[in-house]
Amino acid sequence: MSQRLDLDRIRWLVDALDSAAETDMLEALKGAVIGYGGRWDLPSERVGDYQPCIMSVQVFGVYAMAEVLEELPDNWIRAARNVLTADNPDFSDAGGA
Repeated sequence: MSQRLDLDRIRWLVDALDSAAETDMLEALKGAVIGYGGRWDLPSERVGDYQPCIMSVQVFGVYAMAEVLEELPDNWIRAARNVLTADNPDFSDAGGA
């Protein structure tokens, strides 16, 4: 199955996460998953209920994972930038196309 990624939405979320405070990035990423349809494998909010070895998130077709929950937003941004760069080699980490 092949589908076109929504590069505008990916770029929008990269910009939104870049402008968010470090402590708010994970909540912003979770909000995008809930609001726009995505998937995650995250620990449960109650300690001890569910603790995956690898946390992951997919939103707008971009997938990222991390062993440490706090690294997940940065890993997603890195993966999203790779997608954007593959589509537009002139895309830079300093703000897009």
